[in-house]
Amino acid sequence: MRNTEFRLPEKDEVLGYVIQQLGHGNMYVKCSDNKIRFCKVRGSLTRYAWVKAGDFVIVKPISPKEDERGDIVYLYNKLGIEKLKELGYDLDSLKGES
Repeated sequence: MRNTEFRLPEKDEVLGYVIQQLGHGNMYVKCSDNKIRFCKVRGSLTRYAWVKAGDFVIVKPISPKEDERGDIVYLYNKLGIEKLKELGYDLDSLKGES
């Protein structure tokens, strides 16, 4: 799946904000459910998108039992972030700004 179309988090996914890169596609992401997860960039996203600190992403938690890990499945571009704001998502609270 290419990152060309705008999409929202599905039922088992959460919106996230990348807070720290760790290398080799690993990073810490602050999620909309107020959890910080250790996430890995998965799938075709690794081939064409560079995920870095400060990006908004969609995270799919690995399992309900292991809630500290997840996979990054979508990266928002600038237009996607604007659309999220138009739809009423509070991105500033996700980043930790007031």
